[in-house]
Amino acid sequence: MQTEGIEAVRTTLKGLSVESTITQGALADLCSKMRANSSQLALLESTVLGSLDDIKETVTQTELLVRDLGQTVMGGFTVVQTDLQSIESRTSVANRALTELLAKVDTVSEQMSGLVSCPSSGAIPTCLGYRH
Repeated sequence: MQTEGIEAVRTTLKGLSVESTITQGALADLCSKMRANSSQLALLESTVLGSLDDIKETVTQTELLVRDLGQTVMGGFTVVQTDLQSIESRTSVANRALTELLAKVDTVSEQMSGLVSCPSSGAIPTCLGYRH
């Protein structure tokens, strides 16, 4: 009976030894996979950080381009506003000149309507002081 007990212990120990060897192999495999995953995570982190830097640079360049575009547009608006003011000023001057010209035409027209009308016959007009 004692030999049976010793044999049972030996069998159990051999089974534990086999299981220990299997567990050590699994642990070594797990450690290897963890190192590979760690390397992949480090590479992924580096890639993400590089992409983030690229995105930040692109955003900065876009902000500068938008500012430049805004300044260009504002400069264009200023030029247009200046041109419009110039046109308005010249139009105002032309309007005053035309108003003055129309007033003079009205005056001349009134003066001409007050003149003595001459007959339209073939004779020398007597209304101008000529007699034949």
